[in-house]
Amino acid sequence: MKTGTGRTGRRIVLLAALILLLSTIPFPTATASDGKMVRVLLESLKLSDRMTIEVYGSYLLDNRLGFQRGSRLEVSIRSGRLWVHYEGLAYRAEERFLLTRYQLADRQMENGLRLQSGLSLYTGSLSVSIQDGRLRAIMEIPIEEYLQGVVPYEMADEFPLEALKAQAIAARTYALANLKPKSDFDVVDSANDQVYRGLDPSKTNAVRAVVETAGTVCTYHGALAQCYYTASNGGLTESAYNAWGRERIDYLQIQEDKYDLENPSSEVRSAS
Repeated sequence: MKTGTGRTGRRIVLLAALILLLSTIPFPTATASDGKMVRVLLESLKLSDRMTIEVYGSYLLDNRLGFQRGSRLEVSIRSGRLWVHYEGLAYRAEERFLLTRYQLADRQMENGLRLQSGLSLYTGSLSVSIQDGRLRAIMEIPIEEYLQGVVPYEMADEFPLEALKAQAIAARTYALANLKPKSDFDVVDSANDQVYRGLDPSKTNAVRAVVETAGTVCTYHGALAQCYYTASNGGLTESAYNAWGRERIDYLQIQEDKYDLENPSSEVRSAS
């Protein structure tokens, strides 16, 4: 797990500290994320002026064009305009288009998109626009589906289930706390927020952790907590104030972490 806070900082509180936090602070367990959507800027795709989209679900392009399952769309920029090519047809979308996802009658079937010939499924609606001569893709996705594409990339799927549950709660809380109604996206899909790579059904433990903690978040004095996390802290966490100087947060103070020192995978260095 290597992620940032906001857009630039590094997260500082080890997940073990989060587990301690969960044991001492009450949190709602019912429907904290019901109906919530998160908009994810897909910056990790490193798009230029072309991209491929494979449709594996029920989608309409600008509420006009539908596609058969397995359809492959080729998107390009020509003369400052977006073009979508599909089986010999060309659709001019000006400077933006929207692939809207609709619910399938069979909930067990895949209902999403595969991007840039990748295997992971992006299960949401996709907006593609032009910015500075390059393609810009934003996925709008239900937050519980989003988490299934976050947890296994912030913590290995082979980790203990209870650790994955703690990660799911931290990631859910972070996403909900960073919804930005006045912006055109909420979070990015990289370590500047939380790594998101779409749904990989083989990550069964991570998916289970998300499902079994659905709606669960961390709160402090009735508000969403700041659940920062990191892979390692060298046995001592830093305070939020020392790290960023913005505010003093009662539960993000310097404290020893014996678990990190006992982790055989932690990097050890000596200096004199």
